[in-house]
Amino acid sequence: MTKRNFLLFVLSCTIFFSCKDYLKDDFQLSEPSSLSLNINFPSLVDFEIIQTVTPDQQGLTNEVANTFVISNELNQSISQLKFGINIFDSSDRFEKNLVVSYFDSIPQTLGAFGKTTEKLFNASFDAMLKKEMIDIFILDQDVSDTNPLSGLYIGEAFYFKSDTTPINIPYIYGAIDYKGDMQLRASGSQIANYNINGRMSTSGQFIGKTKSSDVDVLPSLDIQTKPNAVNSLQNGSLQLTFIPSESTSELDSITLSLNQN
Repeated sequence: MTKRNFLLFVLSCTIFFSCKDYLKDDFQLSEPSSLSLNINFPSLVDFEIIQTVTPDQQGLTNEVANTFVISNELNQSISQLKFGINIFDSSDRFEKNLVVSYFDSIPQTLGAFGKTTEKLFNASFDAMLKKEMIDIFILDQDVSDTNPLSGLYIGEAFYFKSDTTPINIPYIYGAIDYKGDMQLRASGSQIANYNINGRMSTSGQFIGKTKSSDVDVLPSLDIQTKPNAVNSLQNGSLQLTFIPSESTSELDSITLSLNQN
């Protein structure tokens, strides 16, 4: 190697390492990080949630994109799929923690083992998602039988104790999914945040639980419908009465008046 070529080599190395350190210290461009979560409905569909975080030139997060892809798990087409997506800011799924609520249907038939081609529900969310923060439910589909009470509901409830005036829960809303799983959430300025979760049979029999953010006001209990009660949807209205699964002095019953939304 001639002396001239050697000097050029040394100069090139100096420039290279100087630029590398400069980029590393001040203007490092990181590759976007990506997180993928799957929520599966066996023998029906799979939801893949892809969260991509793009940092700016200083390495600070300046854009978060969430993409939902639906995959058909069956060797037959699905032409109807109505679903809802709730995202909470933590694994605590009370109404006060709800930051995103979204309802949609697949816009076109999903072929056997196919995937949605459009990017459903692109929305920003300024925290890394965890599976416990995401609630996906299917309201209707055309592959198997759907619970006749399936749908979105909104209404009110009364919480009866044996020795006090009934507590009114003025705003309660949620859904019964295609399998009969019920998730209701309540909120209001006069009550604690309150959830009712469980399974509703096709005849209206319910077994589930209540959960409160303030157990001193509304305790968490196992509940069920009254024995032999049959609950049905009448002109878009659903009336339910729940009682404790075991005898308790904290609750006589909960009555709900819900309208299909």
